[in-house]
Amino acid sequence: LLSKGETHNGKYFKNFSKNELLSLAYTQESFGFFEKDLCNKVIEYCNKASELDQGNFYVGYLKGLTFRKMGIEKKDTIYYKKAIEEFDNALKIKSHLEAELYVQLGFTYFKLGRPEKTEENYTKAINSYRFEDSLGSFEMERLQIPYYMHRAAFYKVTGQEEKSLQDLNKIEEIEKGLRGE
Repeated sequence: LLSKGETHNGKYFKNFSKNELLSLAYTQESFGFFEKDLCNKVIEYCNKASELDQGNFYVGYLKGLTFRKMGIEKKDTIYYKKAIEEFDNALKIKSHLEAELYVQLGFTYFKLGRPEKTEENYTKAINSYRFEDSLGSFEMERLQIPYYMHRAAFYKVTGQEEKSLQDLNKIEEIEKGLRGE
């Protein structure tokens, strides 16, 4: 979850309260349960984590992934709707993983047959990186490549070949810029 020197919601590891640390511990356990397909345990531990720290971004993220997994397994849209609710809750908490949340929302909307919301969220993922950083423009754009790829794939499977090609061309442009061409 966090390694030495990393921050969570702007705090360094040593500045966490006891409840925040316990919340992160429950979240860490939840990730293990998720990998073992123990969905009910994930939800249980995430709920415990949330009780300790409502500002724990990973709770909404992981519950969203879990509910979507349950929707896929049970072929029940109610779980997709719960996943969207959890991803939206996580977006309310400031995190460096905002773009990832938009991708997860996009994929979940795709599973619900909502292409307009899929495209909207993939575009938000791309636009969530701000270029006010000290890194150069192409270096920052490099971080957008996976999100352009998600959107290009979405366009491809929905028959929007021209839009898919535009995103693939943008990726090539970014890569050329990184190589100094």
